[in-house]
Amino acid sequence: MIGKNPIFNRIPQLASLLLIIFSLTGISLWCSPSLFAQDIQPRTLIGHTNEIFGLAFDATSHTVASASADQTIRLWDTQTGRLQKELHGHTATIRSLAFSPKGPWLASGASDKTTKVWDISTGKEVVSFSSVFGNIRAVAFSPDGEILASTGDGGSLRLLKWKEKKELKAMKSGFGITYAVAFSPSDTLIATGGSDTVVHLWNPSTGQQQTTLSGHTKSVLAVTFSPDGNLLASGSADGTIRLWEPRTGRERGTLSGHTGEVHAVGF
Repeated sequence: MIGKNPIFNRIPQLASLLLIIFSLTGISLWCSPSLFAQDIQPRTLIGHTNEIFGLAFDATSHTVASASADQTIRLWDTQTGRLQKELHGHTATIRSLAFSPKGPWLASGASDKTTKVWDISTGKEVVSFSSVFGNIRAVAFSPDGEILASTGDGGSLRLLKWKEKKELKAMKSGFGITYAVAFSPSDTLIATGGSDTVVHLWNPSTGQQQTTLSGHTKSVLAVTFSPDGNLLASGSADGTIRLWEPRTGRERGTLSGHTGEVHAVGF
């Protein structure tokens, strides 16, 4: 049933929705009173003309954004499946999306070396930041929506005060490529993961590295905190998911079973 090259995105807050990409250019939405019901019917969202690399739900789960190698971002109504808006501005593959928890803002990162923020109510670009390091691989908003983290090639990690159109801090997260970034719910830690196989934990206030979490044997491709912030999950090209205690750096366990790379994790 699963199509070629599937990419999975986290289940949104509303338990009645599950989003899965089944093909290179199509999105399938499942809407059901129970994710475990046997009569789940998909709604397929078609429009992109090239591979889809990024997905994000807004805070209400009424809108899902998709990012593609066709250089566009599309906003879809999850209830009807209708295309709401198409955002243009990037000039290369768009690799990451993140909705702000506060307000109608959507961040995107692309291979054109830019990080952009959009107003989804108008479809207009609000601000764009260029990087000297190379492709942008991941973006994430702080819990209050005021700070935007952007990671990419060269082990780069940038913290952007995006409303003021200025860079707060620029750090180097290991070497090679930084594929993933996440803020803790309390906004006291930032986690990054990349091709150096290590999870890095940072203090967003000072920009200082707090600790590193070692265990993966290949690139770390995904990181996320549990809702209470007491656990951190990391997914890797080595096919494993590791669970960590962010405060102590202790590994709580390793989840094995995937036969390929783990590109996304979520609690």
